[in-house]
Amino acid sequence: MNKTEYDYSPFIERLKSSDFDILADALSELSGLHEAPPTGVVRQLIIKHLDNSDLEVKEWAIRASGMHWKFTEAYKKIYEISQDSSQQEDIIEKALASLNCYALNDDDKKSSVNIALGRYIQNEKWSFSSRIYIYNLFLHLNEEMSLLMLANKGVRKIQNKIDYDLVNKIMVSSKK
Repeated sequence: MNKTEYDYSPFIERLKSSDFDILADALSELSGLHEAPPTGVVRQLIIKHLDNSDLEVKEWAIRASGMHWKFTEAYKKIYEISQDSSQQEDIIEKALASLNCYALNDDDKKSSVNIALGRYIQNEKWSFSSRIYIYNLFLHLNEEMSLLMLANKGVRKIQNKIDYDLVNKIMVSSKK
């Protein structure tokens, strides 16, 4: 059975709450409902929370609107979050992971997501473990191209080392 707006009505008041715990719980719970994406008021409230000042609420809104349901109207805002270096590392990581989900399902978004992922990987401001995580997303998004480039080099790269030449080549090919 698909969820309808009526089925989501218990979440509406919780998503309007100014109480952090109530909001985070509602977004977390909604993220687990994969039968059908929410619509109407619930959908708009989730997207509204992409601007929430509370980091956990923002993180759940990114997960819900990007990773789980790929709301087209949330893509631009999630992209902006991913490019805002004043955001915390965890938030940018979640935004990039969400963008990766969009790009895996929409070839039109692949180029811009490649560039966003590549910029993050190359920015030494971010922790090495975070950059490795994003690098793995980058490789997954570009699986065919990265395997071909690695094969052409005749070497195997270990997962704990970032191949900056590969990142640059894919970013350049994405700009074309």
